[in-house]
Amino acid sequence: MNRSSYVERLLARATDRPYRVIIQDARGELSALEFRRLVTRLARALAEAGVFPGDRIAIVPTISADALAVRYAAGLLGCATVFCPNTGTRGRLAGLLARVHADAVVVFPETAGAVGEMMHSAGSPTLLSVGPVPGALDLLGMPAGRSGELVTCSVDPGALAVMVASGGTTGQPKLSRRTFAGWERLVDAGSMGGRRQLICTSFAYVAQVLADQVLLGGGTVILRDRFDAREILATIEADGITHLALVEPLLVELIDHPEFGMRDLSSLVAISHIGADAAPSLRRRLLGRAGPILAHPYGASETGIVSVLAGGDYSLAHPERLGTAGPPLSGVDVRIERVDGSEAPRGEEGFVTVRSPQVAEGYDGDAAHGGFRGDRYFTGDLGLLDLDGYLHVRGRAADQRQVCGRWVMPVDVQDALCDHPEVRYAVAVPADGGFCAVAVLAPGATVGGDDLRAFVAERRGEHLSPAQIIAVDRVPVTEQGKPNRARIAALLGEQREAVAAR
Repeated sequence: MNRSSYVERLLARATDRPYRVIIQDARGELSALEFRRLVTRLARALAEAGVFPGDRIAIVPTISADALAVRYAAGLLGCATVFCPNTGTRGRLAGLLARVHADAVVVFPETAGAVGEMMHSAGSPTLLSVGPVPGALDLLGMPAGRSGELVTCSVDPGALAVMVASGGTTGQPKLSRRTFAGWERLVDAGSMGGRRQLICTSFAYVAQVLADQVLLGGGTVILRDRFDAREILATIEADGITHLALVEPLLVELIDHPEFGMRDLSSLVAISHIGADAAPSLRRRLLGRAGPILAHPYGASETGIVSVLAGGDYSLAHPERLGTAGPPLSGVDVRIERVDGSEAPRGEEGFVTVRSPQVAEGYDGDAAHGGFRGDRYFTGDLGLLDLDGYLHVRGRAADQRQVCGRWVMPVDVQDALCDHPEVRYAVAVPADGGFCAVAVLAPGATVGGDDLRAFVAERRGEHLSPAQIIAVDRVPVTEQGKPNRARIAALLGEQREAVAAR
């Protein structure tokens, strides 16, 4: 049975109070009525530009209300959309666009340079823009028409609605697929009235899910076009932010910033961190500085949120739970499997697999199968469920190494390093026969790499002592804020070459 796009419900919810501000970005505030008019105007412009139901629309976004609006406009027309990652890397973006088989690509004046000349070759998709871009049809430059009337298109709930990119840290990002019905299941998280969600990371990843959840739930989204710890702290204070989601390296930068204890952050309900390991020793230190306002959801673009450690569980009162990702959410079936496919008993480590209504329908294009097997998704992570039902995520199975006869994961090395009082943060990467690491040291620290190696060996054992440690001012990160392990490995290699050349 056909029905309207999920976007219609989102806009209807937003306009229950038409003059309430629902989005704020660098250009200012938009009320629900103003945002609805913007989405409608863009939907009409897309239709006049030759966009049809079922078309695939690739969006090279800014972190702005306009970027959300053009995706919702395409959704109203029954199109499938993808927010493109890696906007600063032309080769990767070109490969992604080729695999998406986009009928149209939407750019912004700030992101058009990433597309470059590839859009002007024969057979390229239609180039559209939100704002003036040479060679592109400006959707905002077209006649507005009857902007007060909502444009809708009857869509099949089983039709493709959204493709979401994985991090792509080991190659080209994969694109998980969700239908209109599947995406609505993912983003319908219930009432969020009073929630003021700050988003300062790329829409290509979890930020788009958060934006949809908050707007559908009746909350307000505040957008900032980059992460800068000082600016984010000022925004939390000035705009009464209640919720913020960051990847681990950015979380550390925020909480360790000198102004963290100087700003009025009393509006904050929770700072969520997702997408990295978060060693227990690091969590203890951050809790000591920030207080019990941290939350750790575990999930992926393919699965949605699987489990959450939050509230009283995520506190210094329960140190035994700081190495966990919390209990699985209601309706989420987490199964730990052995190599032979049998289910591992509680307390035994194995491969983390997930089944839930939020799991994507599969991958698009060449990676059609990947970790999707039957009705379960195989995450590629090692983990266990303890006797209390809490999920322990150990990290990517491919990163496990045997050192001194014992199996070790990067998070084990990071936990040992972050236990040192002069280490603010550390990231370990696999290396020949073990691990190497980079560490961010506390101001005025006097320890060096050899000191840290000796500290770990004495306190935790030789198997956790990295073969090489270098100090960095800031851990290199990817577009989504995760540790850039390829760049970290390169830095370590450069230091080895420099030492060998002396």
